[in-house]
Amino acid sequence: MISTDKIKQLRTQHGWSQEQLAIVSGVSVRTIQRIEKSGECSLESKMALAGAFSVSVEYLNDSSSYFHDYKTVSFKDNLASWFVLLVIILGILLVNGSGKIDERLHINLFVMAAFWLATAIRAQGSEVIVLTFKLVFGMFSKSVKGIPVRQSIMNINQQIKLVYSSALFAFVFLALQLFDGSVFSSQQSLDLFVMQMAQSAITAIIYSIFFAEFLLRSAKLRLENHLVLSSRIDV
Repeated sequence: MISTDKIKQLRTQHGWSQEQLAIVSGVSVRTIQRIEKSGECSLESKMALAGAFSVSVEYLNDSSSYFHDYKTVSFKDNLASWFVLLVIILGILLVNGSGKIDERLHINLFVMAAFWLATAIRAQGSEVIVLTFKLVFGMFSKSVKGIPVRQSIMNINQQIKLVYSSALFAFVFLALQLFDGSVFSSQQSLDLFVMQMAQSAITAIIYSIFFAEFLLRSAKLRLENHLVLSSRIDV
């Protein structure tokens, strides 16, 4: 359910009619009329309206509060994000018990992915992340019917930024694991540390490029191409 009062209030604040909101959000006028009357709304329509008003999806829920929006994270999302953070802790424990740099680099991949997933769930909610996975792993399908294209592009842009911040976290995390008091005891130890740091930096770059550019950005480009083709058809 969506808050009918919030939709009407936001539309009034922006000075939009139902027809104008339909154009901005990409949701049909009939759907907007139904939402404002009954509050019944699909996830796709809710995401599209949230993008049009520049508010979070959770804020539009009937039980959310504008001044305490951070409290609207659902119990399910909280549980999921904390579970993923436990995966990070497990990764830390595994890295601490591993003496080989190759093993640490591969374990760091899971730490990076877990950190990204946890922050993405906290920032956008699990439903948005599930939709992103559907877009990414269904990128070769021909249709994006029923997908809020504009809002999904915005969400993916934010997720790409999170990927690179997660890569930075993974690099710093591994650097702290590699560093110890004996690093500067000899030139050989220092050279080994520098080499391992270079390996960890290259690995973090490769991982982040794969996630951000190959998976996420390719899905985003597909959505953008869909918008371009749709505009040409409309013209």
